[in-house]
Amino acid sequence: MNTQSSNLLFILAMLAIFYFLVLRPQQKRAKAQRDLLDALSVGDEVVTIGGLYGRVVSVDERVRIEVGGGAWIDVARQAVASIVSPAGSGSNGADEATEDGGQDETDAGPDASMAAKDLEGRE
Repeated sequence: MNTQSSNLLFILAMLAIFYFLVLRPQQKRAKAQRDLLDALSVGDEVVTIGGLYGRVVSVDERVRIEVGGGAWIDVARQAVASIVSPAGSGSNGADEATEDGGQDETDAGPDASMAAKDLEGRE
């Protein structure tokens, strides 16, 4: 009987380890992603799972994202990976470029500043 109880104890210990190492962290990540998608609002700067950066223009079952130069794309809500900066946070790429002594790109907007940084990296 001692071996049966030790076998049962071993199985229960393995299930507990599996729960705490696999299931619980996955549930936390899923809850965090649900909370992020519920908090998504117009004006948020986001990055999609495909790596596209943009500003949220509208939110329904699909999210319309302005990616630059007046161009926009529609993606599924679940395709939003993270919020880069929430709406109304007051920081954008144009302000940072001016503080660093770079060109004043406030008329061009933050998308032009991202494109300029990308081009500088390719040179």
